[in-house]
Formats: sequence, structure tokens, C-alpha cells
Amino acid sequence: MRRSSSALNIQQTIAEFKTCPLDLEEERRIQKEIKKWKDYEDDVDRLKHEMIAVKKNASDVKKDLEDVKGNVTGVKKDLEDVKENDTAVKRNLEDIKANVTDVKKDVDEIKRRQGTAR
Repeated sequence: MRRSSSALNIQQTIAEFKTCPLDLEEERRIQKEIKKWKDYEDDVDRLKHEMIAVKKNASDVKKDLEDVKGNVTGVKKDLEDVKENDTAVKRNLEDIKANVTDVKKDVDEIKRRQGTAR
């Protein structure tokens, strides 16, 4: 197969483009673009590290929140116990008041009897 001269010229031109040096302005533009992409990579790496730190912090906060929930549950139970104890103390206080009233009546009765026995 024989190639046409225009196809051969195109292939030569492509080969020249592949091997010829870039002009200075184009090389600067490419270097600037490469630096920009390297900066992006650095930013991505920094963001990855920050994301890992945020995930760890979120995990710590979640654990702390679960601890707080456990403490709240304990406090609720303690509060119920206090309420029950308060109710029991109030009942005992009413019993004590009734007993004191009975004792006062007994003391008054004893004093009355002693007063009449003299």
C-alpha cells in the first residue's frame, strides 16, 4: 500500500509536533497548570485529613452523647426514687403527727387524772 504524499506530510507534521520543544509561553502555561493541579492535590490531601479528624470528633461526640443519655436515664430513675421516698416520708410524717396528737391526748389524760387524784 502506498500512502499519498499529503498523508505522509501529515504524519511527518505530527511526528515533528511530538518531538519539537514547546515555545516558552506554552511551557510556562503548562507549568502553571501543573502547579495548580499539584495545589489541588495538596488541598485534597489536607481535606482528607480534616475529614478523618471530623469523623473521629463526631464519633467522640456520639459516644459522649450516649454517655449523657445513660446519665439522664440514671437521673430519671433517681428522681423517681426520690419522689417515692418523698411520698413515703410524707406518709410517715402524717403518722408521726397522728401519734403526737395521741401522745398529747394521753399526757393530758394523765395530767387530768393526776390532778383529780390529789
